[in-house]
Amino acid sequence: MDIKFRKEGENLIVDVQLSQRRTPNDPHTRVGSKEVLDMMKENGYNVGEYSMEKDSYCSTEGKNPSLSSTWVFIRKVADERSTQSVKRSRTARRKSTTNKENKLLGTKDMGGVQS
Repeated sequence: MDIKFRKEGENLIVDVQLSQRRTPNDPHTRVGSKEVLDMMKENGYNVGEYSMEKDSYCSTEGKNPSLSSTWVFIRKVADERSTQSVKRSRTARRKSTTNKENKLLGTKDMGGVQS
């Protein structure tokens, strides 16, 4: 298995190339996103700083296996800076026009009926 990490700006690109099985006794190999994240941790990358943009999968199983794949990760720090400028301010609450004292004391005129 050949793994290559390369950076293009804020993007981290992971290329995985699996070797083909030569005999039926050779074990099957599967590489998914979980395995790629584990490989990133082993190579010193902070997985929490990246979000996955392109997911992929490669395997040696089946008649025509997909032996190579590419994963693309984007740094979250760049995304947070761009979303901060879009934040909206809260609108002020609308104030009630009714008299609160009338509500609490029950002194509102009920049309001649006393409680």
